[in-house]
Amino acid sequence: MGKVVHYHFDKVTHAATPNQTPSPAFFVMRPTAEDYAVEDEDGDPPTLRARPTWVSSDENKDLIQKEIILEAFQSNYFSIGRSMKREVQIKLKAVSADHCNIQYDREKGWYISERGKDKLSSNGTFVFMKSHKQMTDHEPSDLIPLHDGMVISFINYEIRVNLEKKDPEEIANEELKIKQLAEEFSKTASFAGTFKASAEPAVEVEAEPAVEETPDVE
Repeated sequence: MGKVVHYHFDKVTHAATPNQTPSPAFFVMRPTAEDYAVEDEDGDPPTLRARPTWVSSDENKDLIQKEIILEAFQSNYFSIGRSMKREVQIKLKAVSADHCNIQYDREKGWYISERGKDKLSSNGTFVFMKSHKQMTDHEPSDLIPLHDGMVISFINYEIRVNLEKKDPEEIANEELKIKQLAEEFSKTASFAGTFKASAEPAVEVEAEPAVEETPDVE
């Protein structure tokens, strides 16, 4: 959901294989029937399960659900947002009160939409880190630049980015080490080639059998 929290859909099942054709307003992320999991049991509803994989470091991780499970049994529409009025409430400050919705349709399968909202979410909803506009304009996925002191949080642990500027002497020493390693590698490769050539067995020439002379009989 924007650059605030990333959810991974690790379970997606359907009542039947969707067959909706793509259009400018509907993007098909899985192109073939083999990409869809269909429920074997007639009584089991289409199910979607999502788990968080990344959340912004300035958010309270205790407020985020460790697992979201949606079953299209009695309802096929699930609104998502910070407001208590939503079916799925995510209490993060950067999540819009009415962020987006997830729906299930037998022809379309599971799909994410922002239709029916008064306005688009200020943070946006991204699929595979692409916004709806980016997919429409065929733009590449967002790239988040690293900066000094940046904290990347993965729910249970964090990675802190520490950028240190090297002085010219350190850079020269590292370049020298790389050059020396390249020379050592070149020598090793050359020695290996020579050793292989010298270790190859010589081709043996099979000698012709000697012809015995029969003594003359008087």
